[in-house]
Amino acid sequence: MTEQATPPTPPQPGAPVPPGAPVEGMGPAPKAPSVAGGIVKRIIGAVIVAVVIGVGGLAWKYFTGAPETASVGDCLAGGSAEEMKTVKCDDATAEYKIVGKVENKTESEFRQSEDICSAFPTTESGYWEGKKGGTGYVLCLEPVKK
Repeated sequence: MTEQATPPTPPQPGAPVPPGAPVEGMGPAPKAPSVAGGIVKRIIGAVIVAVVIGVGGLAWKYFTGAPETASVGDCLAGGSAEEMKTVKCDDATAEYKIVGKVENKTESEFRQSEDICSAFPTTESGYWEGKKGGTGYVLCLEPVKK
């Protein structure tokens, strides 16, 4: 008598399958995610969030006309420092044109010195921007010629 090999019986529904064992109709068991892979994904996610927030902040400042986005040659409008914003020089509200910028000045240096903008002889006014108690910059301004 010859012995015939019997095919393996498939697991019964609900019966446990040993880890890594092939199951009929399915490919190999998926690999468990590595801890390092999870950390890398979190770091990449945090970097993406930081970039989005940074770009959003810059866009907000640019589109609202925040004075810190202004450069020499740009114009400003606003009756007070709190209302000051960058506008196009041909805008009817434009009051001042930036003729110079002086870096690394404290607010008290700006308030106490009339010579901060002396390098820019057409200056008639100034605007200080910076951190309270720290340094910032002074925008030297001349009236817009209309």
